[in-house]
Amino acid sequence: MRKKQDHIDTMSRIGYSRLAHIMEKRSPTDTKITRSQVWIEGHKKKNGEPSTEAVGEKMKEIQECLPESQNKTYIVDDAISLVFGKEARGSVRGMGFRVIPSKVGASVKQNETVQQLKTMVQSLQQQMQQN
Repeated sequence: MRKKQDHIDTMSRIGYSRLAHIMEKRSPTDTKITRSQVWIEGHKKKNGEPSTEAVGEKMKEIQECLPESQNKTYIVDDAISLVFGKEARGSVRGMGFRVIPSKVGASVKQNETVQQLKTMVQSLQQQMQQN
Protein backbone atom coordinates (compact mmCIF):
# COMPACT_ATOMS: atom_id res chain seq x y z
CA MET A 1 0.00 0.00 0.00
CA ARG A 2 2.84 2.39 0.84
CA LYS A 3 4.46 1.86 -2.57
CA LYS A 4 1.22 2.87 -4.31
CA GLN A 5 1.11 6.23 -2.53
CA ASP A 6 2.36 9.07 -4.72
CA HIS A 7 1.65 12.04 -2.45
CA ILE A 8 3.44 11.28 0.80
CA ASP A 9 3.19 13.97 3.46
CA THR A 10 6.12 14.86 5.72
CA MET A 11 4.24 16.19 8.73
CA SER A 12 4.78 13.14 10.97
CA ARG A 13 2.15 13.50 13.73
CA ILE A 14 1.33 17.20 13.40
CA GLY A 15 -1.69 16.92 11.10
CA TYR A 16 -3.19 19.50 8.77
CA SER A 17 -5.16 21.47 11.33
CA ARG A 18 -2.20 21.89 13.67
CA LEU A 19 0.06 22.77 10.73
CA ALA A 20 -2.44 25.44 9.63
CA HIS A 21 -2.48 26.83 13.17
CA ILE A 22 1.34 26.96 13.25
CA MET A 23 1.39 28.69 9.85
CA GLU A 24 -1.15 31.29 11.04
CA LYS A 25 0.99 32.00 14.14
CA ARG A 26 4.11 32.48 11.99
CA SER A 27 2.30 34.72 9.54
CA PRO A 28 3.21 38.40 10.10
CA THR A 29 -0.27 39.57 9.09
CA ASP A 30 -3.75 38.33 9.93
CA THR A 31 -4.22 36.71 6.54
CA LYS A 32 -6.18 33.48 6.30
CA ILE A 33 -4.09 30.44 5.43
CA THR A 34 -5.64 28.48 2.55
CA ARG A 35 -5.76 24.71 2.36
CA SER A 36 -3.54 24.77 -0.75
CA GLN A 37 -0.82 26.54 1.28
CA VAL A 38 -1.21 23.97 4.06
CA TRP A 39 -1.08 21.07 1.60
CA ILE A 40 2.08 22.41 -0.02
CA GLU A 41 3.76 23.03 3.35
CA GLY A 42 2.78 19.57 4.58
CA HIS A 43 4.38 17.85 1.62
CA LYS A 44 7.78 19.55 1.77
CA LYS A 45 10.91 18.12 3.34
CA LYS A 46 12.85 20.08 5.95
CA ASN A 47 15.06 21.55 3.24
CA GLY A 48 12.00 22.83 1.33
CA GLU A 49 12.02 20.27 -1.48
CA PRO A 50 8.92 18.22 -2.37
CA SER A 51 8.77 14.77 -0.77
CA THR A 52 8.46 12.99 -4.15
CA GLU A 53 8.49 13.89 -7.84
CA ALA A 54 4.72 13.45 -8.05
CA VAL A 55 4.28 15.89 -5.16
CA GLY A 56 6.54 18.38 -6.93
CA GLU A 57 4.39 18.19 -10.06
CA LYS A 58 1.19 18.71 -8.05
CA MET A 59 2.77 21.68 -6.24
CA LYS A 60 3.58 23.29 -9.58
CA GLU A 61 0.02 22.71 -10.79
CA ILE A 62 -1.42 24.23 -7.61
CA GLN A 63 0.84 27.28 -7.88
CA GLU A 64 -0.05 27.72 -11.56
CA CYS A 65 -3.78 27.87 -10.78
CA LEU A 66 -5.46 31.22 -11.04
CA PRO A 67 -5.01 33.48 -8.00
CA GLU A 68 -8.79 33.53 -7.47
CA SER A 69 -8.82 29.76 -6.97
CA GLN A 70 -5.99 29.83 -4.44
CA ASN A 71 -7.69 32.28 -2.07
CA LYS A 72 -11.06 30.52 -1.94
CA THR A 73 -12.44 29.65 1.45
CA TYR A 74 -14.95 27.18 0.05
CA ILE A 75 -13.58 23.84 -1.09
CA VAL A 76 -15.46 23.33 -4.35
CA ASP A 77 -13.54 25.72 -6.61
CA ASP A 78 -10.20 26.13 -4.87
CA ALA A 79 -6.80 25.10 -6.26
CA ILE A 80 -6.70 21.70 -4.53
CA SER A 81 -10.06 20.70 -6.04
CA LEU A 82 -9.00 21.86 -9.48
CA VAL A 83 -5.72 19.90 -9.38
CA PHE A 84 -6.84 16.68 -7.67
CA GLY A 85 -10.45 16.53 -8.84
CA LYS A 86 -13.42 15.36 -6.81
CA GLU A 87 -12.69 14.23 -3.26
CA ALA A 88 -12.85 10.52 -2.54
CA ARG A 89 -15.59 9.13 -0.30
CA GLY A 90 -16.73 12.46 1.07
CA SER A 91 -13.43 13.39 2.70
CA VAL A 92 -11.69 16.72 2.26
CA ARG A 93 -8.05 16.69 1.25
CA GLY A 94 -5.70 18.96 3.18
CA MET A 95 -7.95 19.79 6.13
CA GLY A 96 -7.37 17.04 8.66
CA PHE A 97 -8.88 13.78 9.82
CA ARG A 98 -12.62 13.16 9.44
CA VAL A 99 -13.41 16.51 7.85
CA ILE A 100 -16.37 16.24 5.48
CA PRO A 101 -17.57 18.81 2.93
CA SER A 102 -20.75 19.68 4.83
CA LYS A 103 -18.75 20.56 7.97
CA VAL A 104 -16.46 22.81 5.95
CA GLY A 105 -19.41 24.52 4.28
CA ALA A 106 -21.08 25.12 7.64
CA SER A 107 -17.93 26.58 9.18
CA VAL A 108 -17.41 28.88 6.18
CA LYS A 109 -20.96 30.20 6.52
CA GLN A 110 -20.48 30.66 10.25
CA ASN A 111 -17.19 32.53 9.73
CA GLU A 112 -18.81 34.83 7.17
CA THR A 113 -21.65 35.60 9.59
CA VAL A 114 -19.21 36.32 12.41
CA GLN A 115 -17.20 38.68 10.19
CA GLN A 116 -20.37 40.55 9.18
CA LEU A 117 -21.38 40.92 12.81
CA LYS A 118 -17.92 42.17 13.76
CA THR A 119 -18.02 44.87 11.09
CA MET A 120 -21.49 45.91 12.20
CA VAL A 121 -20.35 46.22 15.82
CA GLN A 122 -17.30 48.24 14.81
CA SER A 123 -19.37 50.63 12.72
CA LEU A 124 -21.89 51.07 15.56
CA GLN A 125 -19.07 51.76 18.02
CA GLN A 126 -17.65 54.38 15.69
CA GLN A 127 -21.06 56.02 15.37
CA MET A 128 -21.49 56.09 19.16
CA GLN A 129 -18.04 57.65 19.63
CA GLN A 130 -18.83 60.34 17.08
CA ASN A 131 -22.09 61.29 18.84
